[in-house]
Amino acid sequence: MTKEELMGRIKELMQRDDTLSQEMILQEIPEWDSLTVMSMVAAYNKLFGIKLTARAVMDCKTVADLIGLAGDKVS
Repeated sequence: MTKEELMGRIKELMQRDDTLSQEMILQEIPEWDSLTVMSMVAAYNKLFGIKLTARAVMDCKTVADLIGLAGDKVS
């Protein structure tokens, strides 16, 4: 999966209509909430077989940090 594809999935999980950029600060995105955090945990497990904790997702500051959680699973 590419970074752009993952960004599309993140946007979809947030149910966001506006575009996302890697530099965006998660706390400033209105759609970033606890439901989105749990959706990210489930999505990373399903997409990449990565078992994240909610804390690991909540510790992310930017969209780029979320992408970074996928490690070498994205190009």
